Amino acid sequence: MIRYIVKRLLAMIPVLIGVSLLIFFLLYIAPGDPATVALGDSATKEELLAWRTEHGLEDPFFVQYGRYMWGIISRFDFGNSYITGRSVSESLVQAFPITIFLAFPVTVISMIIGMLLGILSANHRNSWIDAVARVGGMLGVSIPGFWLSLMLILLLAVKLEWLPVSGWYGWEYAVIPILSMSLYAIAMQMRMTRSCMLECQRQDYVTTARAKGQSERKITYHHILRNALIPIVTSSGQHFGFMLGGSLVQEQIFSIPALGILMVTAINSRDYPQIRGSVLLLAFTYSIVNLLVDILYAYLDPRIKAQYVNEGKKKHRVNKQAEVS
Repeated sequence: MIRYIVKRLLAMIPVLIGVSLLIFFLLYIAPGDPATVALGDSATKEELLAWRTEHGLEDPFFVQYGRYMWGIISRFDFGNSYITGRSVSESLVQAFPITIFLAFPVTVISMIIGMLLGILSANHRNSWIDAVARVGGMLGVSIPGFWLSLMLILLLAVKLEWLPVSGWYGWEYAVIPILSMSLYAIAMQMRMTRSCMLECQRQDYVTTARAKGQSERKITYHHILRNALIPIVTSSGQHFGFMLGGSLVQEQIFSIPALGILMVTAINSRDYPQIRGSVLLLAFTYSIVNLLVDILYAYLDPRIKAQYVNEGKKKHRVNKQAEVS
């Protein structure tokens, strides 16, 4: 298992290099001039040329890319913002924890409530409970996030005055954004859990367990749910990765200085260092999330864990035979 984790971590290196090369190339050929955005339309040609030269934009593509990658490798330096002059690393360190603080509770809430509703719906298929759960799931994925956010503001902040409207000055400012993002996540998790549970209920091992006289509770949680967890965990990992950069609407509505709004601001202002750093951070985080999901597979499914163990033993035998010969 450790060998597999090390292999996956090493495989992330070419992935991140590929992402960095792609985003660097796309920004290199993108229309628009960062110098004009930074200095304004009133700047002369000499001032624009001096600004581009100072920031290395007049150098060839591979010279710029090599200098950028060397700064990351040697000093973990993503450069400075074209607009604010502030270090990109400092901006990411401030914005990224806020994004995690929003995405993680939404993922946990959706897994707990969504899975419970999905199990309940699957166990009462074609009943009124199932009908209510399916209608609620359809509404959850259909209601626009911005509309739900505004309705929660009117109810919880304006009318009841329980929570603040917007800003980021404490945990209470995250309650309404988390609630507004959780509805869609719960609905998706419920639909996924219901589908996986119904698929597993038709398998032969469930029929065998019932023939042996096992209780429905044990069959549901020990046999059906355990085998249905792999696609459910995959869906949760993908949704968490999406939440890292996909909570832009809530960030705009509630004025939250997280990663999504930081990236959009950088794109609108042609702030290339900020865009590159944000994309690389998202790519790295998403790779780590996928690695954690794969590790969970081994603990959820003994067959996958046995596969890792057998691969390690096989390589050990091959190496031992090579040493003997």
